[in-house]
Amino acid sequence: ASLSSALPSAPISAIGAHPSPHSSSLAWATHSTLPVLAARHRTTSSSQRSGFQSFTALRGGAPKIPLLPLLRRVIRRDKGLTRANSGDAQMQQKAQVTLGRIELTVVALLYGSLTVAFRFLYNLDGPPTAAALSFGRGILAAACFIPAIIPRKNAAPVGTVTKTTFWIAAAELAAWNLGSQGLLNVGLLFTEASRGSFLTQLSVVLTPIVSLFAGQKVGLDVGIGCAMALAGVVILSKSESAVGIATGAGSGLLGINVGDIFCILGALCWSLYIFRLSSWVGKGVEPTPLQAWKTIILAGFYGIWMLIDVAKSGWAWGALWPGLGSAVGLAVLIYSAIGPGAVADVMQSQAQQKVSAAEANVILSSEPLWALLFGVFLLGEVVTVNGAIG
Repeated sequence: ASLSSALPSAPISAIGAHPSPHSSSLAWATHSTLPVLAARHRTTSSSQRSGFQSFTALRGGAPKIPLLPLLRRVIRRDKGLTRANSGDAQMQQKAQVTLGRIELTVVALLYGSLTVAFRFLYNLDGPPTAAALSFGRGILAAACFIPAIIPRKNAAPVGTVTKTTFWIAAAELAAWNLGSQGLLNVGLLFTEASRGSFLTQLSVVLTPIVSLFAGQKVGLDVGIGCAMALAGVVILSKSESAVGIATGAGSGLLGINVGDIFCILGALCWSLYIFRLSSWVGKGVEPTPLQAWKTIILAGFYGIWMLIDVAKSGWAWGALWPGLGSAVGLAVLIYSAIGPGAVADVMQSQAQQKVSAAEANVILSSEPLWALLFGVFLLGEVVTVNGAIG
């Protein structure tokens, strides 16, 4: 009686007793009435439930299949697979974020060594000018990307954006990179490596400001971090710059000399570079070709800067780097182009696909720690109390 009421349009004799003529009735009964059967199953007595669960006769003489327990097992299995797939996706996402953080830490280490490398070159006999150093490093860094662009010169892959957008992105990033690195190079003529590296970390404060102007939200934790970074910069600025005193660079408010001002302006350009890099990569621009052509365009900018510099000196080419024959100086220059140059650029662009711009800037702000260690052990620089606190 229970089964007959559950299948009003398909008599029980239509299932199993006459297999061939009523195969359509069997399909209809098993597919269209399962919800009704499940509801009926919850309200029947225990004896009816036992008889109903053991009912089914698919074709004459076929083994009986308990439908509802089978459906429960299938549903539980599907839910388990869904949870497993969701868990795997979350684990993969966390692994990618962790990898991005590790890559950015390595990039911060390389950038920290860059300021020390520049400081070392400026301490050599017959040091290069800032323009000559930037151009030489830019040419060597661009040469590192030649293998990446030669196979694609006829059809340069630009990702999911148009070629025009790709070239605009490369030129813009080159301009911001020129401002950040060029101004830092000039600033290091007048201030210590660890001090200059720390001052460039004002970008930690400036990047959220840029984000706010772009309409992005800045959380409370970011605000607290910015306040701490600003306090550290102010404390550091009160420490005397031995290099600034030696070169006659005057100190202004809070002990900031002319080299510090150049480093702060470089920090602003660096904030804009990080923000725009995340924006372009997020729009689908391929990171490696973007960094390759950005570096090549940047080398062209440095070339223009060097030509202006040598023109002001009456085309005295030898004055660009009087000690050019130094093997140690050339080795340090090559390192600065490969490590903190090409390798760091590619790693940073790939890492910022996995990590947000705000978090990337926080991790990159560890650069002064590495610069401090390199400066103490390689250059013998002395850390003041205010410098250590900052």
